[in-house]
Parts: sequence; C-alpha cells; structure tokens
Amino acid sequence: MKLKIYFASALSIFALTGVAQKSDVSKSETTATNKAVLMEDTKAIVLNNEAKGNGELEVYWSEDFSNGFAGEGDNGEWTTEGAQGDYWFVSYPIGAPDGYDPQAPLTTTDAYGDIIPNFMNNIATIPSTTADNGFMMLDADRFNSIATEVSEQGAASLTSNPVDAILTSPAIDLTGYSSGLLSFWQQWRMCCSDYNITVQFSTDNGQTYASFDLFFLSGGEGNITTSSNFGINISDILSSASDLTECRIRFIWDPSLVGGATHYYAMFDDVQVVSVPDNDIAIGDTYFNNFFESPAEESDLDYIRKFEYWNQPEYITRPFNFAAGVTNNGGLEQTDVTLIVTPFLDGEPLAALPPSDPITLGVGATDTLRIYDQTPTWWENPAPGVYTFEYEVVQAADDARPDDNVGVTRSTRISTDAGNDGFAFMENDRNAFTNFYPDLGDDVIWGNRFVFTEADVESGNAAYITHIEFVLSGSESAPSTPGEFINLNVRTGSVLTEENEDNPMFRYFAEDEIEYVIQEEDLSSGNTNWISIELPTPILITPDVIYQGEAQVPPIGFPAVIHAQSNLQEPGAGVLYDFAEPSTGPQGWFTLGDLVPLIRFRTTVDELVSTDDVTYESGVKLTQNYPNPVVDNTMIQFQLDETSEVTFEVFDITGKIVYQKDYGNVPAMVAQVISFDGSALASGTYTYSIVTDNERVSRKMTIQ
Repeated sequence: MKLKIYFASALSIFALTGVAQKSDVSKSETTATNKAVLMEDTKAIVLNNEAKGNGELEVYWSEDFSNGFAGEGDNGEWTTEGAQGDYWFVSYPIGAPDGYDPQAPLTTTDAYGDIIPNFMNNIATIPSTTADNGFMMLDADRFNSIATEVSEQGAASLTSNPVDAILTSPAIDLTGYSSGLLSFWQQWRMCCSDYNITVQFSTDNGQTYASFDLFFLSGGEGNITTSSNFGINISDILSSASDLTECRIRFIWDPSLVGGATHYYAMFDDVQVVSVPDNDIAIGDTYFNNFFESPAEESDLDYIRKFEYWNQPEYITRPFNFAAGVTNNGGLEQTDVTLIVTPFLDGEPLAALPPSDPITLGVGATDTLRIYDQTPTWWENPAPGVYTFEYEVVQAADDARPDDNVGVTRSTRISTDAGNDGFAFMENDRNAFTNFYPDLGDDVIWGNRFVFTEADVESGNAAYITHIEFVLSGSESAPSTPGEFINLNVRTGSVLTEENEDNPMFRYFAEDEIEYVIQEEDLSSGNTNWISIELPTPILITPDVIYQGEAQVPPIGFPAVIHAQSNLQEPGAGVLYDFAEPSTGPQGWFTLGDLVPLIRFRTTVDELVSTDDVTYESGVKLTQNYPNPVVDNTMIQFQLDETSEVTFEVFDITGKIVYQKDYGNVPAMVAQVISFDGSALASGTYTYSIVTDNERVSRKMTIQ
C-alpha cells in the first residue's frame, strides 16, 4: 500500500479552466519575493475572516452599501473612475432582489450587457456582516467574455483586455480623530504576481493618496483568492494631517503594471473607520509548508530542497513548517507574541505542536512567526484521513479584539493508493487536476522539478527513477488531441539560474527521446488520470541534484497537447520553456507561479543495482551498466566531484581498446549518462572506464 499526500487551503480554490493568458507565467526572479517584507512595508494587517464586526470600538464612519452608490444614510455618493469604472455594480446574494446570478445577465447595471461570466459559478458570496443588503463588485471575467449563454463559456469566449476601474468614497469628515483603523471586508481573485489590487486613503479630498497593496499582503504569487476582514492602521496619516474634513477612500483595480490585470473579480463591503484599542494584535496570512519567503541570495537547489520530499518503501514525509503574519494594531507595544498551531485528524485533536518563539512587537509593526521542522509522533507513520491545522496568535496582554487572532485554517489529506504498485515522488501540496493553459499546447516544454534526499543506504540498495508520469487535459474547454505526440525527458540542473550556452543542462534521453502518442483513454476531464511511461533505463538518483521531469510539445500549429495543472504549489516548482517567444519577454524558461504541470517521477529502491555496484574513487562515482549482460544498448551513469575533461573507453579481455569517445569538459556534481551500443562486439567480458584529468575508474560488463 502506498500513501498519497494532498495539501489544501481552507480558502476557496477555483480552477483557471481556460484563461488564455501568457501573463500567468512569471519570471523566475519573482519566486524570491519576501512577503513578510512587503507586509511590513505597507503596515497593513489581515483581520480574522471570522470576525463579525468591530466589537466595542468606536465607529467614526461606516458604509454597508445598503443604499448602493447613493451611500449609507447621509454619507453621500460613491463615484467611479477609469475606462471600466462603470463596471462596478451593487450586488446581492442569489435569491435576493437584484441578486447576482453567475449564469444570467446583471440587473443592477447595463454596463456588461447580456454577457455571461466564465469563472464565477462556484464562487461564494463575500462573507461580510451585511452581505445580504448589498456589496460592491467588479467582474473582470464578465467584462472579458463574449459569451451570452452558459453553453458558450470557455476559452474561445475570452478576451484579455486590461481593466481600469476605481471606486471612490464620498468625502468623510474625521475632524478630531488623531488615530484610527480603516477596516473592510474583501473577497477577490487576482492574477498574477505582477499585478495588484489596491486600497488608498486621502486626507486632502483626493489630491494625494497613501496606497496599500492588498495583493501581496494577501497571498503572494500566482492566481490568488482572498476572503477576509482587512484592516489598516491609519493613525500616522490622521495625526500628520492639518485638515480632516474631506478624507476619501478608494479601491483600485490596477491596470498600470505589466500587461494589466484582465481576469477574475473583486468584492468589497462594510467599510469602516474605527478607534484603535491599546492591545490588539491581528493574524495575517497563514502558511503550511508552502515556503513564503526565499532570500534572493538562496540558490535554486536550496529553494527546491525546502519543499520536496521522497517516497521510499516506507512512506517518508518532510517535517512540517508553519508560519503566520502578525501585526500590532494596538496603541501599545505587545510582548510575548506567539503563534499556536493546533492539529486535528478527522476532527479529533492530536498531540500538541510546540508554539513559535515569542517576540515583542512595536506599535504598527508587522512580523512573521514561524514553527519550523516539526515531525510529531503521529506524523512518523501517518494514518489516512484529513489533518487540519488551526492558527492563532496570542500575546501577554488581554486582547481587545481576540476574534482577529484566529487565522485561515490549513489542511492536508493522506489517502491510500492501491492502483500504483511503485513508489511515486509527488507534489507536496496537491496531486489533483485543477487548471490548464489552453493556449500553451504547442511548441513548448512543460517541466516539474524535484530534489531527492539520501538513498536508503542501510538497505544496501541505491535509489532510481524508473518512470515519468503525467496527466493530459480532456476538458471540453481545452481538450488534448488523440493521435498527437509528445517527447518525454529527464533533465538535471537548474534551468532558471544557469546559462545553457556556458553550462548546458544535461538531458538523459536527448539523443533518443521517449516519444508518446496520445490515446483517447489517456485524457482526463477533472479526475486525475496518470499516464505512466517506463524510462529506457533507470536513472540513479544523486541526492541534492535537481531532476526535472519534462514533456515537450513539438510545433503543431495549434494547441493540441494540454497538460493538466495543479494549484497551490510553491512558486518555481513548475517551469515552462516557450519556443514561440511569449509576449511577456524573450524566449526562454519561466516559472508558473503557484501552478505546476502534473508531471512526476516514480522511484524505486528495488535491487536494480545495489550500492555495492556503485564505484566511488577519487571524486568519480561510476555505476554498473544497466542492463547487464548487454544485448544491444546499455546505460552507464557517472558523476564527478570536480569539473574535468572526460574520455569513455571500452577494452576487451586482452586489454585492446575497442571503443573510445571524448566527452569534453564535464561539469562537477551533475549526473551524466552514457548510452553505449554493444551490438557490434563479440560475446564476452569487457572493461569500461571513465578517464578524467587525474583518475581512471573502471568496471566490467558482459556482452551476450
């Protein structure tokens, strides 16, 4: 029996299902974004998404949109700006008067006409306190669709026009208040890491604004969905203004960054300015094994090592890593600020995890609390079921608003998988078909990257990659085409940080790629349907080397081979090479944000080759050829500790050289494979050697 692990978020996750946007592909340097720094820079906080209001705090001003654009009570009118400003509308839940129905034209505005959205069908209404009386919404999918019937939805009905839309409050008189908290409910989905969504606050009737970037504070890279009560301490802004009679708030769907945001939606409700309590900390984003920060100086190898694990005959998981953002929203310094993560299995509590190290948090300060490298006893041999983790931040003082101390729950599911008798090396988050890119099915290479731990040397066996496995989309919106073919391959090294011209990445089967013709039964419309292809020869795993499973779609002229994608991976796990020069930049390798193609390896530690059959002398690792005895072709793998010129030689039993090939300058610490054709040699015993500048290492093989 093999165990399979899935990671998921308690936030709603929605499929991309057909957005034809090359802008979803982000450059590799964005993977190093440190969200903790971004949070501190903007001094914003995420209040608990379970909060029901602002408790006993004094409310200076509020807007629940019960009167739509006209404004609550005598507040005054909300206005819009931008080319698509008129596309803001007042929405109510389905079933209420003027309810927002994702399968029908809008009734509260005629700006969208009879257009039907593409991706709103499964999205819940904003969970604000007064959602039933209306909230403000912008639907970029509806704007960028030409579908007028539900049956017309899909990639063919999408356009990609940037949206420029601003929603601005009436003038707000905050005279007499030197401190305050700007609070509101938000629910939105945004693409991608180069785009943002912004809230701004002005004390001079909109002549100048202080900006707060909601995008990076609420999720980081990739396509992000956020649902929370958000708060920003604006005390510094209020106390430094000479006149507070005409303050304004505005929400911006920002078109100014690379490409402009073109898809998804935004909802806002229950906007308030309230008093600031003495003691109030608020939890921010919660993280579960997805690494939320990667120093710019960190190598690509070190980054990938953090978030992968290896399935051996006994299921081995990586340790847990938890983190949460926290902000002091109170008027006093907070001490002993600590993160507590409480684990459950199928709703039943498990043995407690240790808390984070306590910190002191100054007024207005933001930090990240971490609990690293935890392997509790219940995780050493994990039972099948749903593991849930609840997050809470606490401090020494009594918190005036304890509801905003509880964060977004994270969970993982362990399940058995009797259908795969090998041991698969899988994604750490989820192994499910959730997305696809319909326009990237031609003239591209899809890749998924892994790093393996040490082999189980005590068992006397080496570890090998034996299969490459993948999932192809059969969705009606983006079907792959039976009869077309792809080339499968394995690559070592980092395609993101090394120059191919100076140090080419090694492809194991570059001269004889594995060609696979797509069959009708291979296609998946949502449930994962893994296609498993055995490699021509097993690949000896070298610890701490990046292995990239990849599938190349040759030039076809139309999108014909659509790979399934998985949500919520670490940025940089999945990569893409586009030969057709994507619009976002020059031809080359790109990361896929928090998405990865469903490509994985199957590994084994069976007795293919034991560790006794791996020679290691003076910095040269040389394996026994496989298969042995040799009928025609055999594979020989080696790796150098130091870069050197390399020659491969084969001798017969008399010592006569029968084959020689110069491999030139071979880089260190990169596994190499030699494909040797012995069909022209007579039966018998031969010796093969790797000759470097300083060493000759040899093994014997048998030709049948």
